[in-house]
Amino acid sequence: MNRFLDKIDFQRAPVPMAKRIRIFYMTQAPWRRHLCAFTDRDIKLHFSFERFLENQIREAFGFKGTPSGSR
Repeated sequence: MNRFLDKIDFQRAPVPMAKRIRIFYMTQAPWRRHLCAFTDRDIKLHFSFERFLENQIREAFGFKGTPSGSR
């Protein structure tokens, strides 16, 4: 996941500059099938940034049609 993060162009993310977050690294939580992102701030990701990241993951790993799960 961290190599994947290095390849993402976060400048394309449709998020206001004040809401931008730097992701240090991302890993799959061992207790769930969710990804955990470790960031520079302790706030929830802006919905458009979360959607951008989901779409990047779907495109990179071929998860087209995979449900995003409950929020």
